[in-house]
Order: sequence, then structure tokens, then C-alpha cells
Amino acid sequence: IVSGKKYLGKFRVKKCAVGIISAENHKKIDKIRLKAIMRGLKIRKKDLPLYILPRENCGDILEPQFRLMIEDFILKKEIKVLFIDTINPVTPQVDDNKAKDVTRIYNEFFKPLVDKYKITICFFHHTDKKATSFLGSMKFRANSDVVYFIDRKGLESKYTIYNEKNREGEIGSLEVGVEFTNNKKETKEIKLFLLKQSEQRGIGTVKRKTKSQLIEDKILSITTNQRKPRNEILQLCCDMGSKSTIDRVLGELVFRKKLLVNDEGYTKNETI
Repeated sequence: IVSGKKYLGKFRVKKCAVGIISAENHKKIDKIRLKAIMRGLKIRKKDLPLYILPRENCGDILEPQFRLMIEDFILKKEIKVLFIDTINPVTPQVDDNKAKDVTRIYNEFFKPLVDKYKITICFFHHTDKKATSFLGSMKFRANSDVVYFIDRKGLESKYTIYNEKNREGEIGSLEVGVEFTNNKKETKEIKLFLLKQSEQRGIGTVKRKTKSQLIEDKILSITTNQRKPRNEILQLCCDMGSKSTIDRVLGELVFRKKLLVNDEGYTKNETI
């Protein structure tokens, strides 16, 4: 992303500044890996707009003071894509098995930053022991716009990227090869290359969602456990359809018990 090079030599990438909240590994490991990847990509520039917050400076993203530090980080470096590696160390007060706790991460950190700074936030999360699903509540998946599952079998020098969810239509999988060049002490070079691409079923070829489905996605993304008045929902969705269409979608969501409603407004049903 910071170099503007095509991903895997094929997929176009918009060049922009990137920030990484590196909460998983020591900064020495990050440095070794980044250098190895840069060598693999044949990137020689050292003044790229890539900024890393090391593990020793990481905190709780739900704590106001640390969040303000992140906002300052985004503003000063003009970051457009923010990676979090991984989500657990920066959410110590969250029980990721509880839907309400997981939803807090989205409502109190992700959504405010995305709306305010128009950035993309990507976070990494571990799977269960069988590597068949994500750890914790399914709210991690439900609240995300796009979800990828990265699968590696044993010690194979390749992995597969599966697009588990995409609000604009899932795309096919990518099989990616990895080649490591090591010396006795550390990895010197990491090369990534495309081995196989499944039939493209994404934007442009997949059956697009209907207007009602898009409005439903929008409503579910903006409602929380705090009452949201009908007029506010209509205003936030006004560019997607008429008032009657939005009202019809709201009625369907209440009927399907995805939303709860009273005289004060609508809330998301956290029990399902």
C-alpha cells in the first residue's frame, strides 16, 4: 500500500499512508519482517509513509487517553489505512465471547474513527484451535464490512485467503505462495506470489444486493444498544432510498427481531 505496487503483482493498490498498531510482537521482530518483505518486493526506498506504534507503546483502545493518542497519530501522519495486530492485546477489558463487549469495540473505537477521518481499519484476530472459526462472539464477523480468513495447512509454504464476507459481494479465494530466504540468525527476504485464483465472483460479476438489503446493512451498522430516533435513521439513510422504503426496511427488521422499537426509537437486538 505505501509503495503503490500491485498486490501479488496483479491487483491494483491505491498508494497512501499506513499505520500499524503492533501489539503482538516485539519491535525487533517487526523490523526484521518488514525489511525481509521490502527485499522480497524489491522496495529500496526508506522514506515510505509507513508508521508503526510498537508493542511497548500500545494500550487499551477503549481508554480515552490512548484513543486520543491514536487520533493524533492518524492526523499527524495523514494515515488512511490503520492495521491492528492483533485485536486482543489492545482490548484487555473486553470478553470476546460476549456480544455486547465485542460491539463496544465497533461503537466506541472503529466507527467513530472511520466516520471522522474517513479511514480504513483492518484488525487481525486468531481462530479457534481447530482453525475453523474466529475466536469469540460472531459479532466480530457481523459488525465488519469485509472479513478474510487466512488458512495455512501445517508447514506448507503457501496459504489461502478466503473472503468470508463482503457487503458488496464476496470474491473468490487466492492461493498465495511464500518463499523465505534465511541466514543462521534471521529471515533476510520474504517473497509472496500468486499461485492460484478462483473464479472471480466479486464486484461487477456477482449478483448485487438489492436496495432494501443495502439499506438494511446500513441500518444495522448505525444502530446500537442506545435508542436511535426514527428521524435520525431516516437522515442517515436518506441518500439510499425514500422514506417509505426505509420505513418498510425498519418494519421488516423489527418483525424479524433484529431491531427493538418503542416510542423513543430503535435499538439493535443483542440477544440474537
